Amino acid sequence: MRKKSTHNKNKRGQISLYIDRRGLCAMILFEKKVKKINGGTTKDIPSTGIAYPARRPAMDTQQPTTGCSAFMISHLSEFFDHFGIDYTIDGPQFEYFIYDIKNSQDISCSITLNYDEAALQINFMSFYPGIFQQKGCRYLSAVCFFLIIHHFANFHHIGPGCRILFNTRQGVFDNFYALLKDFDFHVLVCGEEDRVDVESLFIPMAIDTSMIRERALKV
Repeated sequence: MRKKSTHNKNKRGQISLYIDRRGLCAMILFEKKVKKINGGTTKDIPSTGIAYPARRPAMDTQQPTTGCSAFMISHLSEFFDHFGIDYTIDGPQFEYFIYDIKNSQDISCSITLNYDEAALQINFMSFYPGIFQQKGCRYLSAVCFFLIIHHFANFHHIGPGCRILFNTRQGVFDNFYALLKDFDFHVLVCGEEDRVDVESLFIPMAIDTSMIRERALKV
């Protein structure tokens, strides 16, 4: 049985978040004769009670009811069609594991981070989810990053004002992190050999991450 959490009714329609066994899937329930959604237009849609999937708008379009981008909403359920996420806790360090749901085999290389509560910093030591090597999963590394940040923040009860920090290559920043519309990543310091220190403010969102499970730490 799926659990439904409903947000923000208005004249345009009703935004509803469904959480099923695979994870979070955002759907929009349209009222009859909705004419404008996210800047676009729709034809008359019968008010039958059917949940119609949200169309895929531009990656930088924001959904004010949930706070996260329309791109992220449209790809969350797709991520859980392919992958699952586990994590382990080793002292202050969290390690996350991405696995293929078809065979339960890990595909990630290294995803590690910790929380400096005194400095209000989430420190990413590594983010190599291995998703780009999987066929037909071009954009899902972005979804993975988003889910891990919010799971980690939910676990530690992190609110607004916290910073996300990590070191990466300039090319990776330009082609990945700078394009994430749910964050405001920017370069703090340019280092040697094309390395850059990057940061973003963390923006808390009402994202359910209970499908991410802890696994036993190997001794």
